Amino acid sequence: MESSDVVNENKRLVAHFYDEVWNRGNIDVALEAFADDYVRHDLRPTTAGPGGEGQRQIAAAFRHAFPDLSFMAGLLNLEPSR
Repeated sequence: MESSDVVNENKRLVAHFYDEVWNRGNIDVALEAFADDYVRHDLRPTTAGPGGEGQRQIAAAFRHAFPDLSFMAGLLNLEPSR
């Protein structure tokens, strides 16, 4: 796969994740979007575990607190560093 194909696929995945999980509330999509060994690097404290399940738990908590929450990704910078 060419690097431009990888970048485009990553952009599609990130856009899909934000649309489905945050905008539509389909939190199970987090299970598809994150590797099982994904580790969250965030300063906010949480008891959520690693991987898609942890991201699913975070999304569920946010969606519970803010049921009409939505995001719009105006810029996805996923180009490789040079």
